[in-house]
Order: sequence, then C-alpha cells, then structure tokens
Amino acid sequence: DRQFTVVPGDCNATLPAILVQLKSQEEDWAPTFAFVDPYSSAALRWATIQQLADFKRDRKYKVEQWLLFYGSDISRVLGQNPSNAAALLRQTFGGDVWVPIAEGRKRGDLSAEEARREYTNLLRWRLENTLGYRYTHSFEVTNTSGNYLYDLVFATDNEAGNRIMGDVYAATAQRFPQMRAEAYERRRADRTRQDTLFGPEAMSSITAGAVEPYHADPPSLPYGLEDDAAHARWSDRGGELS
Repeated sequence: DRQFTVVPGDCNATLPAILVQLKSQEEDWAPTFAFVDPYSSAALRWATIQQLADFKRDRKYKVEQWLLFYGSDISRVLGQNPSNAAALLRQTFGGDVWVPIAEGRKRGDLSAEEARREYTNLLRWRLENTLGYRYTHSFEVTNTSGNYLYDLVFATDNEAGNRIMGDVYAATAQRFPQMRAEAYERRRADRTRQDTLFGPEAMSSITAGAVEPYHADPPSLPYGLEDDAAHARWSDRGGELS
C-alpha cells in the first residue's frame, strides 16, 4: 500500500524542487536512499550528487547514494568529441581532477583497465573527501563473458549501512561467478536448443575457483594528485588535454 510519485523529466533539473518540497514538509528527518542510474558516465552530474549530499547535511546521516558508474565510457566520451569532453567530464566530477588520468592514459602510462579503475577510485575519493561521506564501496558488474559493464558505487555515513552493503557486496562476489556461468549456459542452451549441461550444484562446484573475495578497501589518493601543488597545476589548466 505504499504510495509513489513519479516526476517526469530530467532528474538533474527536477530534483532541486523535490528536495525543497520534502524540506517544507519536514520529511528530511527520514532515512533517505538515492539510486542514481544515469544513461552514461557523461550523464552523471556532480551537482546532482552534491545536492543529494547537502539535503540532510544538518542531520545525523546524509542521503545514502548508490551510483551506477560507467568508468569505461569516459574513454569513449574523450575519443568521440574531444572539444566537448572536458565540459562533460567537469560536470561528472565537479572539476578538472579527471585530467591527470586522461593524460596518463593518452601517454600510455595507464592501461584502459587501469584508467577505468582510477576514474572509479576518483569518484569514491571525491564522495568521501569532498562531500564528506564516511564510507564508500564499489562493485564491478560484468556480463556473461566476464567483460566489464559498470561499477556500483555506494556512499553512506551510517555504520549499519556500511556493514549491510559490505555484506551484500561480499555475498554477491561469492555468488556472481555462478550467476554469470548459469546465464551463459542458458544462452548456450537457447542457441543450440539443447538442455543445459549442468545443474546449479554442478555449476557451483565448477565456478568455486573463480570467486574473487570482496574487500572493502577505502579509495586511494587519485592518480596525478599526489600533492596540493599537482592538484593546483591541473586545476589551473582548465581541463584541456595536451
């Protein structure tokens, strides 16, 4: 019997009015969870993430945020439209701190996978060090072939939320290889019109060695921002790639 309100339009534009309405109705006391699901990394807006973080900043816990982040999409943004890429990525990260990663990738100092992980680490670092969240988690989601799809980045101030999401990610890390293998087997069976070769128990034993445990490590200092002088140098350049 829950009631929902669906607000049409670009959430980056409609969110401020919704937050004002919730404030006026004195609903900002309630536990609040935001699932931010952009179409691409370029559609992610730091200003929106910051508005959510600021909404309950005077309360004990800020809005918990669960962000779907396409780290690999950033290279495509840079390659497809370099003249517009800097403006898009400034909107995504709220500044020019992404530039060292992009230049490191361009020089060949970072592989595509390393750059992608650095972008995700940068997002987590900004959530903690700029917006003041106590904890962040990140989980990589892959397809049936094991190829990267996106990261699920979670930010919270609540110790209970931190513990729950850590447990969820750890359990998912244990289950994910089997889920992926089962999906692959279903696709193979549909394509060949033959029954699946393995049941759930057999699939579990086959994938047991493929499990990578989840570690809730904090984000590290972003690539290229080893000190304040380096940070200022990249900021002064306005995000232009050399």
